Amino acid sequence: MAPRANWKGYLKLSLVSCSIALYPATSTKDRIRFNIINRQTGNRVRYRQIDAETGEDVPEEARVKGYKTADGTYVLLEPEELDEVALESTHTVDIESFVPRKEIDEIYIDEPYYLTPDDKVGVEAFAVIREAMRATGLVGLAMVTGLVFAKFSRPTAKVRFSKVAIVSNRDGIPSLQFRMANMRANRIVDVTASVVFARQERTIEGEEMRRFYDLKLQRDRNAIFIYSWTAIHPITEDSPINGVSKEAMEAASAEIIVSVIGLDETFAQTVHARYSYRARDILWGQRFVDILERQPDGSLSIDYTYFDDVTPATGVMSTEPTTGGVPTE
Repeated sequence: MAPRANWKGYLKLSLVSCSIALYPATSTKDRIRFNIINRQTGNRVRYRQIDAETGEDVPEEARVKGYKTADGTYVLLEPEELDEVALESTHTVDIESFVPRKEIDEIYIDEPYYLTPDDKVGVEAFAVIREAMRATGLVGLAMVTGLVFAKFSRPTAKVRFSKVAIVSNRDGIPSLQFRMANMRANRIVDVTASVVFARQERTIEGEEMRRFYDLKLQRDRNAIFIYSWTAIHPITEDSPINGVSKEAMEAASAEIIVSVIGLDETFAQTVHARYSYRARDILWGQRFVDILERQPDGSLSIDYTYFDDVTPATGVMSTEPTTGGVPTE
């Protein structure tokens, strides 16, 4: 049986256009499917849609879509309201630009489809566009109904954080350090990192609460994030963690929270990543194992095998409480 087109429209590149059809490149018709069976009776299990609070069945005519707001309430959206805001389709795939195939991160590759000319008239124009892309190794970025195809896939940052953070001397100053690595095929530009120290404290009135303190990084911005980045917070006299021992961190359920935000250079999409280190994840008097390797031609490469590894630090590092910062308990 001939495959059925999921969508039909036009492929447009500058002044060249042709009619096309979109087909799924894979099929699920041969997939093995299982039903849930009641082991005791051998009968198939049937699911019901019930009210989460009352437990009563909800008839189909009473069901409606809703959007949950920040305060936990729902805004109900009727089918007519959704139809009114639906974008009008032009049924045209408009190729906006071309990029090298290697710059397309695999996170944007969701379900595979393929295009074919939909009539004999468009075969020649379609072949010209296809062969030009094949010869140059480029991939076309197209728009349809005002949305870039890549937008259909939810972007993920794919930033790797070291499993542990360390406290050891850096240029003679005790410093909190952790590593980050860009695991995307694309480069991330205009990257900003922010770090917060969170801990439980008791107010003068005796009320226990969680307080947050910003930790200033030696460098909190990176123009371009290609490989790895070691974030460093010098523990100087004005540092919120100056004089805070490992034991004090554990007693106060302390946590180091890291947030990274940047821009995917290829798709101009904002990517965001977050990670946290609890007291048990912070190693004192250690340093990260070097992951840079010099190749025979003089170039440098990164060996991520040792990305999380540490080794005892050399030199003297004081962890005794000093003036300023958050007092130990």
